[in-house]
Amino acid sequence: MKQSRRGVLGWALAACGATVASGPLAAWAQGAYPNRPIKFIVPWPAGGSADIAGRLYADFLSKELGQPVVVENRPGAGANLGVGVLAKSPADGYTLGQVSIGTQSINQFVYPALGFDPVGSFEHIGLQTKQPNILLVKKDSPFKTLQELVAYAKSNPGKLNYASPGIGSSLHLSGAYLASQGDFQWTHVPFKGSAESIPALIGGQVDAVFDNLSSSLPHVKDGSKVRALVVTSQQRVADISQVPSVLETGILKDPIYSWFGIAGPKGLPPEALQRLVAASARIFQHPDYIHKLKAIGAEPGGLQGADYLKFQVAERARWSKVVKDNQISIQN
Repeated sequence: MKQSRRGVLGWALAACGATVASGPLAAWAQGAYPNRPIKFIVPWPAGGSADIAGRLYADFLSKELGQPVVVENRPGAGANLGVGVLAKSPADGYTLGQVSIGTQSINQFVYPALGFDPVGSFEHIGLQTKQPNILLVKKDSPFKTLQELVAYAKSNPGKLNYASPGIGSSLHLSGAYLASQGDFQWTHVPFKGSAESIPALIGGQVDAVFDNLSSSLPHVKDGSKVRALVVTSQQRVADISQVPSVLETGILKDPIYSWFGIAGPKGLPPEALQRLVAASARIFQHPDYIHKLKAIGAEPGGLQGADYLKFQVAERARWSKVVKDNQISIQN
């Protein structure tokens, strides 16, 4: 049975001997949520696609709730650092943050210890956004299609390599997954982000690069230095409609997306959680929000509640197998 805020507070005050304790209930006793600024943790460096998407959500959430939503970048350890801070923050509704395919579906199988439970440490507000990955080769590469690359790799095991932003990243695993589904071998070369991997591709140090679409979109549109073989989305992307979806090649039967979700620490006050879920649902459907996401090569995720949790379960199942099959690990 749904309780009113007065009923919840009345029960809490009685349990505390009519003395309001510090913590979440204190915030609620002082007025309706929210009555002060909200901190929003982005576990990535400023300026990247994750940061841009996080700041976009924070801006729309501020308008929905009528309070400032202040972004705090806490990068490190594949986003584990910032998400760990989020998990240990007071569950009062005034600290929220961004989680990802890595922190929710991959890192627990790659790192020896996370410092948080991807499921149990959070209130899962919704799937904020997702974006496909893209496979790039140098403009003068002999490979015009993914099929040509795979055929060469099968005939020349281990001779091809591909770059990603790091060991255990979703892009590293995308390359490993593609190889397993296409039944070929190639070597992974880790870099520290596309700012390093793209120049390495252009300079001929690597044969291919897996990158997030949003990071590589300007290079693909320019077309003078790199060639996109496939995007890993369900369908082609409108802005680069000449690039086929990986599903068209027949090598993959399911798409691959990098994705970000919105979460708060476990134990948020029920009315705060309800308001955040409702506000997020409106944001995910807002035409201006959708337009701005598409401008950076992303799209709204939109999933909430049981559908979002089911999505996470499926993602964990897929990527845990890729990690195990390829014996991928990171020692802290």
